[in-house]
Amino acid sequence: MNEKLKQLLKAMYQSVNAIGKILHREDLQEAAVAEMAQYMMYLSASDGRIRWAEAKIISDYLDLDLTPETIQNFVKEKNIYSAQFEKRVPVIFQLLVETDNELIKRGIKMETYASEWMVAAYKGLGLELIKADADVGGNEYTDIIIYVKMLEDYLAANLLAKA
Repeated sequence: MNEKLKQLLKAMYQSVNAIGKILHREDLQEAAVAEMAQYMMYLSASDGRIRWAEAKIISDYLDLDLTPETIQNFVKEKNIYSAQFEKRVPVIFQLLVETDNELIKRGIKMETYASEWMVAAYKGLGLELIKADADVGGNEYTDIIIYVKMLEDYLAANLLAKA
């Protein structure tokens, strides 16, 4: 397991939880985990077969208890491996961008904003998932690029520090 990625996730969760306290919402970390899990499920479905190693990586990084069967059922039920999913910006990511913009408007400059951490987390989780799969196909790399580019495009268009 990549400890640097685990630390990044921990820092991102702290940011999400801080926003949750301000908004009086205690479920934001859970929502962030759910969105990242869906992304990882999307990637695991790329090659048409979900393996135990992939289920273990998703479970280990996101503190979930998943099997290939539960992932497959969820992917099918929620239509996760689809063009629509590739274009849907995660709600928690949007919230982080809004929060980062509020900090920027208040004159608070940061080297890296929480929304940028989240993009890094998505990249890292995708790469870790691919490493777990002994049968890596081109679709998995392509799908990481597609999804992360969608996040980066959203960031470029909406984060005041990037605009």
